[in-house]
Amino acid sequence: MYRVLLVDDEPIVLETLSKIIPWNTLGCELIGTARNGMDAFNKICDDYPDIVITDIKMPVLSGLELIEKAKKLDVDINFVILSGYDDFSFAQTAMKFGVKYYNLKPVRKEDLIAVLEKRLGLSLGNCDAYVNIAGGIRILEPAIDLGIALAVVSS
Repeated sequence: MYRVLLVDDEPIVLETLSKIIPWNTLGCELIGTARNGMDAFNKICDDYPDIVITDIKMPVLSGLELIEKAKKLDVDINFVILSGYDDFSFAQTAMKFGVKYYNLKPVRKEDLIAVLEKRLGLSLGNCDAYVNIAGGIRILEPAIDLGIALAVVSS
């Protein structure tokens, strides 16, 4: 079973995602939640999750800072971002840290389940990263020039 940690500074998001996602059906165990990046980092150090679903803008330690710090400990942790910010620079920075999934809030249950299924082995092809914008998954493929990514709508 994959161990999942949810991280968001909004209690309603943590509560809702904890309840609506069929964790066991997906082969996952929800091992906990955290309300800021530092609390999440401490839980990562103690509980060793396989997947961390995190917000970007949080108190104490941002989601991007959390990812950078956690990747130094364990490069195999898979991060999924849920964010209310559609600033592409956040997605670019996340990609530099190896994040493959960036979802905009509000995220639909079906979209998050699809992302988890992809993360757990089902694939959209040979794509490097996905951004879920307005219910449609977009594939981010690195361009020839590093630091530039092309958004291609998948079907």
